[in-house]
Amino acid sequence: MPVSLPPTEQAERIRQGAVIAECNAAFLAAQGLSVDKPGIVGSPLREHPTFSDLYLGRIAQWVASGYQLSGIEHRLPDSPVLLLASLSGVVEDGQLVRFWGVAQDVTSLRDAERTVQHQATQLRRLAGELMKSDERVRRKIAAELHDGPAQGLVAAQIELSLAGREGGRPGRDLAPLRRALESATTGVRALMSDLAPAGLS
Repeated sequence: MPVSLPPTEQAERIRQGAVIAECNAAFLAAQGLSVDKPGIVGSPLREHPTFSDLYLGRIAQWVASGYQLSGIEHRLPDSPVLLLASLSGVVEDGQLVRFWGVAQDVTSLRDAERTVQHQATQLRRLAGELMKSDERVRRKIAAELHDGPAQGLVAAQIELSLAGREGGRPGRDLAPLRRALESATTGVRALMSDLAPAGLS
């Protein structure tokens, strides 16, 4: 067939005139057919539903793409089998002399991909739940630190400050105790900030 013909005419000629020159046994077996079945080789391509759906249904796109088409996913009729096919043509002296299709059974591969995608979705959901749970625990600990030890330390600092202002000198120097309380208070506040940063409150 001359490749100089308009693409629509080329596609129609192929639909009407293409015949099966050879057929892979594995491809036939995937359809439940035997390679020995009479009438497959030499018969018109359009008479076979699988070939027609898989290849002839895309013939115009194939002609327009320069007789090379790949990445065709096709599920066989009444079958769980999923094929990944390509269609290639040979042009010699301005004539399309032959073309062939190659199909690979990718059913197991696609099933595995779906399983991986499902597991990845579950993993993202669990990670999100873990982050929320972690954040709740952090907030709870920070709140308990604030309501418990932090309040107690502040109260102790106030009492210490008042004791230093009252009449009479205390029996011992309170400066080391004051420094220890200030350091403990600073440490608890830093821990509360680490557990529940201001942006999360």
